[in-house]
Amino acid sequence: MPDVFEAVTFDYIKKPITEERLRLLLLKAETYLDMTDQSFFFQYRRSRYSLKFDDILYYRKTGRQAVVHTKETDYKTNMIRREIWDGLDERAFASNHGSYIVNLKYIRSIAGIELLLINGEELPVSRGTVKN
Repeated sequence: MPDVFEAVTFDYIKKPITEERLRLLLLKAETYLDMTDQSFFFQYRRSRYSLKFDDILYYRKTGRQAVVHTKETDYKTNMIRREIWDGLDERAFASNHGSYIVNLKYIRSIAGIELLLINGEELPVSRGTVKN
């Protein structure tokens, strides 16, 4: 079962394959690939950064700062939540809590008010989000 989550599937095509059905599948794949190749741009102090969406696990807002958590390290920025959202693709990220924005690709499970990432980290889920 865990192996299924490592495969990226776009559709299931029954034989015989029609040209129209194949065209729709290729459009889905293209949309996905465009989405994963996007980058998030930000700066902190005098440094500028560009991170691929695929490298970002989640964002955590703490006071006036936001921390961008990646697979390798964490980055700080002074962006407000709206500025962060403006730099993201809403098909790839979701808000699980007022202080967090998570990459949907890295969610392993959601149980009650906790979200488990594939790296084992647990993030809170707000009650309002659970109801939705």
